[in-house]
Parts: sequence; C-alpha cells; structure tokens
Amino acid sequence: MRTFIILLSLVACCLAVLPVKNVDTVRASFTDANIEKVVNQINKEQAASYFYQAYSKFFKRGDIALDGFSKWFATAAKEENDHAEKLMDYLNMRGAEINLDDVKLQTICDKVTEKLSDFPQFNRREACICNFMSRDLTHTDTECLKGQTAWFAGLQAMQDSLVLERYVNDALLTLHKETSSDPHLSHMLEHDFLGEQVDSIKQYADYITQLTRVGSGFGEYEFDKTLQ
Repeated sequence: MRTFIILLSLVACCLAVLPVKNVDTVRASFTDANIEKVVNQINKEQAASYFYQAYSKFFKRGDIALDGFSKWFATAAKEENDHAEKLMDYLNMRGAEINLDDVKLQTICDKVTEKLSDFPQFNRREACICNFMSRDLTHTDTECLKGQTAWFAGLQAMQDSLVLERYVNDALLTLHKETSSDPHLSHMLEHDFLGEQVDSIKQYADYITQLTRVGSGFGEYEFDKTLQ
C-alpha cells in the first residue's frame, strides 16, 4: 500500500510539472509585458460581453418587450465573448499562461459613464440602463431620475454601445501600438480585430441616426422589428 501511494504521488507530481514544461517549450519571443497587455484586453472583451448580456435581458423585461433589441444585444454579447476566447486561444498557442481578472458589471458601467463626457450631443452624463441593471443607486444624473419611461429606450442603449465600442477600439489600438515589436501579435490584431471593430462603430452610429430620426413610440417599435 505504501508503495502504491508513493507511485500515485510521483504520477501526480509529473502531471503537475509536465504542462509547465510544455508551455515553456511553446513560448518563443513573447514577453511578459505583451502577455499582460493581451490579458488586459481579454478582460475588456469579457466586460463588454457582460455589458451586452445585461442589455439583452433588459430589453426582454415585460415592461419593455423589445425583442429585436434583446436579440441584437445577445448577439453582440456572444461576439465579444468570442473575441475574448480568441485572445485566450492565442495566448495558449504562444505558450503563455492565462491569469484572468474578475469581471464586474458596475466597472464597465462606470467606464461608459466616464466616456459619455466625450459625447455632449447625447445630453446625459451617465449610462442609466447599465446602472439600473447593476442595481447602482448612487448616481444622480437628472436624466436617470426622470423616471424609467424617460430612458427605457433603444436609443440610449445604442448610444451606450457606441461609447463602449469606441472604448474597446481605443484599447485595441493601444495594444497594437505598444506591442508593435511582436509581428505575429500585430498581424493577429490587424487580421482578426481592428477592421471588425471599425465596422461595429459605424453600425452603432447608423442605428443612433435612424433611432433619432424615427423617435420613440411607434418609430422605435418598427425599428425593433428590423433587429429580429
């Protein structure tokens, strides 16, 4: 029995050590600094996915019932999660260890609120829907205090999304610039991320224009149908 236990211990030790050695043999010319930057981007992509999941469920509420918006944001959540998965797969391919951070909805809500100051044309200071879904009651923007019917709207959701996409895009551009000495990483970002991000920004900008044109009520109801 003692011999058997010793053998099991040796096997366990070998299994614990082998993956680390395999990772070391895969990793080539991939600095710790660049790995950390990619991990930070993964966190942003996951936060964006969580944000869109919250918005998807928001529009599924019985007092809103805009299924098209709900479907749109569910798809957006999946796309952002796919981005995070792609970056994690890339780290594995390059032999890096993946150490992920916690993702909190309020953190990304606060970031969108911060970036709203860059868009004075939206006439508000905070992401009311995001704060509502995170149950944050500390914000006092007059737009959020007008009552739920004043901001239970697809237009604000699309505006928040544009702000978020611009934030993620800036992060990707910074990542690309700061890791330019790694040609393989640069190629991956250019091929799989940067172009798609620009397309998303244009799409949300178009939706904002269209929703502003048709207004709330019946116009929003008809627009919702186009998203289903």
